[in-house]
Amino acid sequence: MKEIIAYAQQIGLEIGERTIPAKKVSINKTRTEYDTLELLRQGLTVAEIAKRRDLAMSTIYYHIEQLILAEEDIILDKFVPKEKQPAIRRAFIQIGWEKLKPIKEALGDDFSYEELRLVRAKLMVEKRQRS
Repeated sequence: MKEIIAYAQQIGLEIGERTIPAKKVSINKTRTEYDTLELLRQGLTVAEIAKRRDLAMSTIYYHIEQLILAEEDIILDKFVPKEKQPAIRRAFIQIGWEKLKPIKEALGDDFSYEELRLVRAKLMVEKRQRS
């Protein structure tokens, strides 16, 4: 749990009733995230990138999450169907940002944890940009 709280604080996600801070969170892309970004820019899918780089798809989705948080030009619609995004956004607003499991339980099996993580990252960036 300590690691989760530390990570949440690192990316600017506040715990409990506190809000996401207005300041831009400085996230340094690792070389592996940069490699993923380059392949995304070439038009490869998550599955293609994972296969080419011999990584799990969950790792590639983690890279994409970090790239979104670093405010790279990532188009969310490529990874989360546009029709799913409003429901995910509403769930985060109603339930909270801290944990994914309550969101997943509320939305059901039609939504993946990867989709939830990416939408949450995008929401966090949007909130920082508005503040």
